[in-house]
Amino acid sequence: MKRVILLFLLYSTTFSQIANDFYPKQSGYKWYYEITPLDSLNNPISSFTSVRVDSFVVEDSLYGKLSNLAVSKSGGINTINSIPFYDSIFVNLENSVISKYLSFITNIDTNIISDPEFLNYLNELEDWYPIYQFSDGIKRQYSIFSKDTSITFDSTQFPIRIEFFGKQENDESLSTEIGEFLCKKFVISFRLSYLIDMSPFPTLAIPLLTVPDSVWIAPEKWIVKEITPSIILDLTNIDGGIYSVPGYQKLSISELKTAVNEEKIVVSEFKLYQNYPNPFNPSTTISYSIPGNVKSETANVKLDVYDILGNKVATLVNKLQTEGNYKIKFDASNFASGIYLYKLNYGSFMQTKKMTILK
Repeated sequence: MKRVILLFLLYSTTFSQIANDFYPKQSGYKWYYEITPLDSLNNPISSFTSVRVDSFVVEDSLYGKLSNLAVSKSGGINTINSIPFYDSIFVNLENSVISKYLSFITNIDTNIISDPEFLNYLNELEDWYPIYQFSDGIKRQYSIFSKDTSITFDSTQFPIRIEFFGKQENDESLSTEIGEFLCKKFVISFRLSYLIDMSPFPTLAIPLLTVPDSVWIAPEKWIVKEITPSIILDLTNIDGGIYSVPGYQKLSISELKTAVNEEKIVVSEFKLYQNYPNPFNPSTTISYSIPGNVKSETANVKLDVYDILGNKVATLVNKLQTEGNYKIKFDASNFASGIYLYKLNYGSFMQTKKMTILK
């Protein structure tokens, strides 16, 4: 009996530690990645390679779970250091499961802001998801998320099913620029299906698109390699077209070494970054970049804040600004907890992102 209890405790302890074993132990740790898009045949397009930097900020209770918060940014090798961190990544390491908090409205087309029904649908999807499950066994598929909904195309509604599911593959030895590791490998797949009502029989789901994302996780290093292949989306069966969904590969690299004096960098892209921190209470910083304008040296820039229903609740910037990188602090002391949108306008350019006040 004692032997059985001892084996049970040993088994439980092993699985309780496995998730924690794959994330850096100390805040301040930085990951450096090389991001390369893939063509339709899944060959790397090296001429379009960019870099990404992630930074482990803090371990704290966020969104109802003890979370490791990291911030992220992407850009060119010679401009990445001048770009502020604009994205947040929340990871929960619990027993034999690694969960991620996923938001589906961080990048929103400005035409969608006035559509409360669609925004509410996306908000319903925002939650913790058990992405990497170590205890389900090798080659065994597990469900992460599944939801039926509908989309409107040319005034016609199409019933669809959105699914995420995962599978742990055999461990693989991986040689990277930062070292050699015995990695846990997972394939996390997204599937989009068209639904046909077969009443009184179960609904028939016809797969339209499946995107398998292969991820290699190294002990105490987190993700060291990730490949999402390019996929062809064929919608001809529902009177649509044929589309190519581009893929990419992400590889760990050593610390970045830029070749350009950052003080002489010319801003070439108009961009709105994710606010930081996010979620926040009571204040956060919003950053954006204004490129040079060949017709004039200044341009009117407007930065507004909206509630989730599309009502404007604040104007943070409304003035002429020259080329450069800008930051502005948003104090939300008088705002209620919830999800808000901030939109940047510059001529015909508009970009919107989401932020969360958590009190």
